[in-house]
Amino acid sequence: MSANIPKNAWAMLNGWIRDDLLHISDAGAPTDGTSGTGVTRCGPGSLYINKTDGSVFVNAGTKDSPEWHQLGGDGSLYEEVSLTNAEVLALRAAPKTLVAAPGAGKVLEFLSATLLFDRTGAYTESADNLTIKYVDGSGAAASQAIETTGFVDAAADAITNALPKIDILGVKTLFENQALVLHNIGDGEFGGGNAANVLRVKVRYRIWPTGF
Repeated sequence: MSANIPKNAWAMLNGWIRDDLLHISDAGAPTDGTSGTGVTRCGPGSLYINKTDGSVFVNAGTKDSPEWHQLGGDGSLYEEVSLTNAEVLALRAAPKTLVAAPGAGKVLEFLSATLLFDRTGAYTESADNLTIKYVDGSGAAASQAIETTGFVDAAADAITNALPKIDILGVKTLFENQALVLHNIGDGEFGGGNAANVLRVKVRYRIWPTGF
């Protein structure tokens, strides 16, 4: 049996159906907030499918202020955050939010991250590694330490990754309804850099209800 969808079916599906529960488009990823064309009509829990590449997004926000998260095949979600040169230079004092707090009664499970350094000028560091944490710089670690030697001081564009911390333990309040942030855990801020630098962080995670 062919898996192809007939043209008349696409014509029928290529819009809003079932009270705004689904939108199928070839316009790329949807837009957060109220600036997206049409997607602001999509209610909480609704799906947006980009039929060009098959990517699927779910709205974790409201009808008027959607928050789109890309779905993975294993139920994981994806976020991509870009850090400016100034934000990288201030990561010890001002950790960068990667995933927003999920709401009361929910906890984020960090699965992995890929960090991509679009380099114009290298940073300087001594023992200034990175970690993904809950809450802020004082929060519990969600990832293992991310080695920055050979990454932020690389002579060309560079890539590294982050893996989950083993045995994350603590009372519920450390994790429930807490954001994931990128923090410089070294003895000082990075030096050097260049105004044109960009650090992109692609995060994969899940949201779980605590149930208590």
